[in-house]
Amino acid sequence: MQSELENAKKPLVSIVVPVYNSGNYLRKCLDSLVNQTLKNIEIIAVDDGSTDDSISILKEYKENYPNKVIVQSIAHVHGAGAPRNVAIKIARADYVSFCDADDIMDLHSAELLYNRALEGDCDIVCAPAWHVTGRDKVLYGVLKEPISTEKLILSGQIYLWSKLIHKRLLHIAGKIPENISYEDLGYSLVVHSYAKKIGYIDHPIYFYYKRYGSDSNNYIALRNLDTIMAWDYAIKNCNSDYLEYVFGYVARHINVNLRKRWVFTDRVISHLKKLWTKLKDNEIIKNDEYLYNRLERFATLPDAPMARNVFIGGFGGTLSDELIERIQKTAFYDGCNLTILNEQNCSIAENKFIKDAYDASEFDLVNGYFALKFIIEYGGIYLHKRIIIDAPFNYVRYCEAFFSLLDEKNYSQWVFGGMPQSVILKKVLDTFYDENQHGNPFYSLSNRIKDVLAERSIQVNSITNSLVTVFSPDVMVCDITDHSSLQPEPHICIHDFTDLNQEEEYITVKKSTLRALTILPNANDELNELKKENALLRNKIRDIEFIK
Repeated sequence: MQSELENAKKPLVSIVVPVYNSGNYLRKCLDSLVNQTLKNIEIIAVDDGSTDDSISILKEYKENYPNKVIVQSIAHVHGAGAPRNVAIKIARADYVSFCDADDIMDLHSAELLYNRALEGDCDIVCAPAWHVTGRDKVLYGVLKEPISTEKLILSGQIYLWSKLIHKRLLHIAGKIPENISYEDLGYSLVVHSYAKKIGYIDHPIYFYYKRYGSDSNNYIALRNLDTIMAWDYAIKNCNSDYLEYVFGYVARHINVNLRKRWVFTDRVISHLKKLWTKLKDNEIIKNDEYLYNRLERFATLPDAPMARNVFIGGFGGTLSDELIERIQKTAFYDGCNLTILNEQNCSIAENKFIKDAYDASEFDLVNGYFALKFIIEYGGIYLHKRIIIDAPFNYVRYCEAFFSLLDEKNYSQWVFGGMPQSVILKKVLDTFYDENQHGNPFYSLSNRIKDVLAERSIQVNSITNSLVTVFSPDVMVCDITDHSSLQPEPHICIHDFTDLNQEEEYITVKKSTLRALTILPNANDELNELKKENALLRNKIRDIEFIK
């Protein structure tokens, strides 16, 4: 009889847990929920078609805590929106909280949030949370009271799990978007825009674990593009009285994406351009001079980005099918048009210098010449067979032209690109028609690039009048980025010199050793100067500082 009465008793808080292949972390999560100091709660776990042992763990907890744990199963759906919607629909409590299956809640969370909600008859109660990375943790979500709807929208508290929300507010906001990632980003903004009575506690209630390699923290994962759909969802569904503030938040998050998710720079800029007519007159954005100027610079870039064309040097040897397939798959995340430069599509006899170079087996010069011609006509990037791609080249699609430093003095002749009719690329191509080119018919493309950039006063760390970007060696020559970082510095490709490692100018070294050399506190002065130069370059690259 006692058990039946307890089952009939309405819970004070419903905690929603979407679960998908979370078996490695699920027990710790559930332990933090079933042991909450607020006893009259229900935990609604919805398994989203897991293929690991998640469902068996859920059934075990349901068996051990029959009055607290409810388990539902659905066919797998991309994103956590669908399982959360299922849980909200069956939740019996007036207040709903959210917990991800690989995180944990403070044991006092439900009690503290609920008491504050009752105290103010709140639509929503917010709290800070710990973001945990390895052994480090940082407190996020600290707010200053009093808290208004405007402040809540702009605060950046886009996580559902740092709040307790009344079901009436969830009903007003409607269903959480399904079939997308980052659904909480868009949905939270909608919820915030309708919140009138807002409560806050300064006790951290949650431990959010940021795990390197997890899908949500993989900066190169295609799911990051779903942030764009989340912004559009928020703009379309928010309370129109607070649309200006939602646009203000979206503008800030666009800036975050340009930094953190740099792989998708082209798509983010394209979306920014579509929103710019709404953003440019927004007083919230205009009052942030740095943000406004930065977004304006991107929004006013050429409307059409560089075409996703890839030109591979095919003169001087065969290219393996494996190499061609790898480049086709990795050069751009959304596919490419690949052209192999060779005798079939290039006329050797059209230029005396090139004919002489071809006869002398100076194939780097031949490949570079024809690459320049094709890029000037069609736009795209040139890749030598030495180039190994580590991240897509979408990052460079709004450059009129880009080059890479091979070291502190020399430019690479194996990776470059630009838009059709690029002025700077035309200048480099013109050097092949100068019969007095330094008295050396085989003057390297690397030196030609260097001379043209110097002639036009385009130097590393300088600003001129063209959209030309010079990348430091860590972006396109060697990999010294820390891939254990959740926000790694931009790095796209490396130059493969393994066949030359017996020569005096070349060595083989572990990447970890190379990274260590860049942070040595007592390195010699020459290395320190190079480090300073690269640090300045990285700052520019991080901000996509085009040389204007």
